[in-house]
Amino acid sequence: MSDLNDIGLRIVRTLDDALELKRWFGERRPILAFDTETEGLHWWEHRVRMVQFGDAMSGWAIPFDDWRGLIIELMASYDGPVVGHNLRFDQRMIKTYAGITIEPHRCHDTMIAAHLIDCTGLHGLKPLSARLIHPAAVYGDEMLKKAMSDNGWNWATVPIDLPEYWTYAALDTVLTARLHEIFQPQIDELGLRDLYELEMAVSGVLARMDHHGSLVDLDYAQRKLDESETYIAQLRAYCGQQWGVNPGSDQQVVARLQADGITLTSLTQSGAYSVDKDVLGVVALDHELAGRVLDFRRVTKYAHTYFRNFLELNHGGRLYAGVRQLGARTGRMSIEDPPLQQLPKRGPIVRNAFYAAEGSKLMTFDFDQIEMRIFAHFAQEAEMLRKILSGIDIHTATAQGCYGLGDAMPTKQQRSTAKNANFSKVYGAGLERFAATAGIHLDDAKAFLDTYEITFPGVRAFQRQVEGVALERMRTTGRAFVRAPSGRIHYALDNDKIYPLVNYLIQGTAADVFKRKIVEMDNAGLGDFMALLVHDEVVMEVPDEHIDDVTAIAASVMPDLRSFSVPLTVGAEGPLVRWGERYVDA
Repeated sequence: MSDLNDIGLRIVRTLDDALELKRWFGERRPILAFDTETEGLHWWEHRVRMVQFGDAMSGWAIPFDDWRGLIIELMASYDGPVVGHNLRFDQRMIKTYAGITIEPHRCHDTMIAAHLIDCTGLHGLKPLSARLIHPAAVYGDEMLKKAMSDNGWNWATVPIDLPEYWTYAALDTVLTARLHEIFQPQIDELGLRDLYELEMAVSGVLARMDHHGSLVDLDYAQRKLDESETYIAQLRAYCGQQWGVNPGSDQQVVARLQADGITLTSLTQSGAYSVDKDVLGVVALDHELAGRVLDFRRVTKYAHTYFRNFLELNHGGRLYAGVRQLGARTGRMSIEDPPLQQLPKRGPIVRNAFYAAEGSKLMTFDFDQIEMRIFAHFAQEAEMLRKILSGIDIHTATAQGCYGLGDAMPTKQQRSTAKNANFSKVYGAGLERFAATAGIHLDDAKAFLDTYEITFPGVRAFQRQVEGVALERMRTTGRAFVRAPSGRIHYALDNDKIYPLVNYLIQGTAADVFKRKIVEMDNAGLGDFMALLVHDEVVMEVPDEHIDDVTAIAASVMPDLRSFSVPLTVGAEGPLVRWGERYVDA
């Protein structure tokens, strides 16, 4: 491990300090580490307090308000590569408060590199540094937290000249530079260079998209919040009157269901009976309370996760939801503040809070069943592939095969059951979850899956192949994993549970395709219109005069027609005034 005793950490207080920093800045080095300290995590309201520069041996902390001009001068004089840990956050902050743009082609990110090398570990700067550089890397963090706790300081009030604060900040750049030295050779050794460059290109697109934001209708959000709160109160009263139960209490719900003769078998990690949505979805067929509890949870989530957050987190009527580039271990993106990726795939209620600015419209471009098509590609199930290529979607094809319909169209319920069976295969869901999502009894669910296995033997063969490859790698390397076509490595969290690797491979491959297409669309000039990335969907806010051009470019660039056994096609919706309009007839 490296020794941290020989590094130099400085804060700029005087003109002499500034002159020494300028001399240091002019030295040749392979890469410059960059970081900021801020009042908080919301770039539109939390100001920059310090800017830090460093390399493997030195770290500098520069109070922003005192030396803003010097910071701008130094960054304007440097055109070499820059590395940060979660660099996109610091790019946002320095762009907002100093007008400085760090060009994407110069950027490196040790957090992204760490995730690609091992998606299962901790990717925070301090845990990585303690493990890979020196255990002392966390000491400064611990001392600062103690000082803040003892004095009642937060990130906006801790004194800038407090030694525990500025040395903690300056050290981060040294740690980042050293992690960069460790990770870059590993990226090459593992064959991840192309994937790393893709992720860095995506980071550049997101850095610009972060500043776009999305208009939210605050009056609509307030009205829906009020309506939701009223309905929640009514549900609470109804459940109390009918069954003596608070629908928000799992313990009371379990007790009442059992008293009414409902058998529960699934357990939580703590050993209590589970009443999650999968369990309640099955129970709802036999007991009204289960359905009411599901309604209570759904509306509560709408109220508190979405509408309340729209009202509290907007800035000037725009919501700047945070896209987490590596939000899932598979490489799939997610959204926080609020978590829009948890929105149901269909439905206008929450989406109708988003609308286009005057003179613009919303356009959405969404991959058609991308994970299902990639699933069919990997499984190489001939009949599935044939029907998809003939224009029939995979869920209809599955229903036709399992119900023996030939080319006749299935009923809505038959297709729904087939759809949920396909997703259960992709996500490794158990029998109970399949039954719950399909809305059928367990016996019927088991019978359908038995037929599925016989009708589409290639699916099970694909699952066995993934598991066999993972087990062989576990024997030779000590870890079970698979690699996606992009080179992305998907490790099993537990060598004794390798079945999720099927899902990781499919979801991760879909994420890789989506990210590649985001970059290609940005290269085609559409980056400035991107407002949201949700699931496999791009939402754009487009001036009216550009709608036809944007639609034509996206239709040309976004689909992938050649990389897989079936084309990955894209559906376009719009122009829309509100995002939810596309779901009105759903």
